[in-house]
Amino acid sequence: MQDLIKDSLDIVNLRGNDYGDYRVSFAAIATVWTVLLGSKLSAGSSVSPSDVGLLMAALKLAREAHKHKDDNLVDAVGYLSIVSMLEKNKEK
Repeated sequence: MQDLIKDSLDIVNLRGNDYGDYRVSFAAIATVWTVLLGSKLSAGSSVSPSDVGLLMAALKLAREAHKHKDDNLVDAVGYLSIVSMLEKNKEK
């Protein structure tokens, strides 16, 4: 279990080097998804950065349900870690 958590946090940090700050990245993804899903969202609704993380974790869990791969679980934990950090930042 410790390896899974450590690996996921290592990947979050590594991806930050590749793709930039998770807050900026997830906000940009949320904007794109809001546009793409615009006709399916309630008026005035939008996808949040936390929604992005939850949906990406759900994607990884759906893949895991099909076939086990450590990457699915490591990434799901990483996405949920990002959601936790995003939510903590909101509280400040």
